[in-house]
Amino acid sequence: MSAASSQRQGALLVPGVRVQGATYIGICTASDGSLYALLKLDDKPAKRLPWTEAMAWAKGLNADHPTRPEAALIFAMLKDKLDSAWHWTNETCSWDASYAWICHFVHGDTYSNHKSYDGAAVAVRRLPLQSFNSLLELAQSIEVAA
Repeated sequence: MSAASSQRQGALLVPGVRVQGATYIGICTASDGSLYALLKLDDKPAKRLPWTEAMAWAKGLNADHPTRPEAALIFAMLKDKLDSAWHWTNETCSWDASYAWICHFVHGDTYSNHKSYDGAAVAVRRLPLQSFNSLLELAQSIEVAA
């Protein structure tokens, strides 16, 4: 058994560890009750973008922006590693489709901004967890520094 696989066996799946080329945030519950692992990608757009362009940027990474609860979780788990700015979520405001929800990664508040404003963006992936085995498989993919 290699040293890396020996370390991997004892690795814990805790927020902030590197998994599948991204940062593991935590386990979340979808609206249908299913569980998924939330991963924050390292990629960032070169500049701040309006909401529609930011959504297209994330989609180009085969990813999405976080929901409001996911953005709050990202802030709670990684606040010392985030750009201190407000970031787009993937949620349009129900009272006016020209506004979207944002999360401010300085203090964690969520509020709305007009979609035409240039904002920061993070991309996330949601990995469905069908069973405890899929959680173990995710834990086995933790990237161990050599």
